[in-house]
Amino acid sequence: MALDRRALLTAFAATALAPSLVEAQVTTNDFDLPLADGRVVRVISRNVPNPRGVVLFSHGGGSWPEQYHKMGAFLLKQGFAVLAPLHTDSVKIPEDKRATLQSSFPQRIADMAAVAAYAKSAYKDLPQISAGHSYGSLFAAMLGGALDYVAPLYAPDVKAVVCFSSPGAIPSLINPTSYATLKAPLLMETGDADTVPGFVTDWHDHLLPFEGTTVKESYALIIKGGGHELISGADPVRFALALDVTRQFLGREILGSDGTISLPTGAAAELRQK
Repeated sequence: MALDRRALLTAFAATALAPSLVEAQVTTNDFDLPLADGRVVRVISRNVPNPRGVVLFSHGGGSWPEQYHKMGAFLLKQGFAVLAPLHTDSVKIPEDKRATLQSSFPQRIADMAAVAAYAKSAYKDLPQISAGHSYGSLFAAMLGGALDYVAPLYAPDVKAVVCFSSPGAIPSLINPTSYATLKAPLLMETGDADTVPGFVTDWHDHLLPFEGTTVKESYALIIKGGGHELISGADPVRFALALDVTRQFLGREILGSDGTISLPTGAAAELRQK
């Protein structure tokens, strides 16, 4: 992936964290949140002084919030608090209590609804950003108004949606019209190597949210060579590119920044806009 010097400097700036300036200011306050269905969901909570917004993050199927610590550190550095529930399908849940991806579906909806309500109370007047990876991106999109025929999960305080990969098409659940009711601007990030054996065999399926939404100022970032675990940060250069576009998107939609979202010169990626 050939990037020019400006791009490399941008990548470094996006991923480098100065412990004295960032980590020392981060407050950890994980807590248990009671739900209407009688369950209690563990919420990983990270905050910074005077947050500019709050990110509601849904992890991928079988995963857990801390697995996305590099992305979390980036969001904190941008001035956002982060709330991430531990869903019932996570491998961190004891096996005898763990749900399947299918049975966790309504529980994930309840998790995200409760976290959004908590954020509205705890972070008064702050904009919310719903975000997620893979299976979790489905619920991030639902918080933004998508799939309204499934459940009324839409949270009006959600002003932007950021999806890393997506579940693709799911028979009887997700089709090209599923995202037509999305109300918040969307950033869909994927790559042309983003496949999941047994689930998504064609990376183009990850573009369904972008193709289905009618919301202006929605974007799709397609990174050449980017795989399904791009969000983990294991590929530093591609990860930095994803972070840079995320920063620009949240700057426009949440922080009121001017200017267009653009790619560094020479970046092996494509940026599409509604």
